[in-house]
Amino acid sequence: MMAAGRAGESGARVLLLEKNKRPGAKLLLTGNGRCNLTNDIGAREMIGAFGLKGKFLFSALSRFDARDAMDFFQKQGVRMKTEEDRRVFPASGEAQDVLKALMDYLRSSKVDIITGAEVKKIASEKNKIMKIILADGKELSAKNFVVAVGGKAYPQTGSTGDGYGWLSLL
Repeated sequence: MMAAGRAGESGARVLLLEKNKRPGAKLLLTGNGRCNLTNDIGAREMIGAFGLKGKFLFSALSRFDARDAMDFFQKQGVRMKTEEDRRVFPASGEAQDVLKALMDYLRSSKVDIITGAEVKKIASEKNKIMKIILADGKELSAKNFVVAVGGKAYPQTGSTGDGYGWLSLL
């Protein structure tokens, strides 16, 4: 949702495809419904927490780290609190406040959203995504794509790991 909002904010025409009836199903479950936004630690400490396997995070976290995430949500009107273990939550203790802020951000960034849009296949040529094919047969083409899918942690929220299969075929 943040990637779609940022692209729209930057002037791109954006269509966000959501498998569920509503965006944010998994977000509403995080932190036992309180939405653990991030941890108030530096990028190096975050990377170090993953040991040698954490090196792949360096590029991303050097561009957008925990402090940037906190700044983003504060700009969206989400007051935050940092707990003793350095986990950061909305001060209200309600994940719904984070979802509302993200939905408002999408609206203000003029992002179009299609819900119930189950992706069947990502079609590519020469390692470049050419189109998205939905389960209902609809095909969507674009100049650029951002593929942001959940892992397998919460299948009941739509995070079924489908993205691993699509991207392995590129």
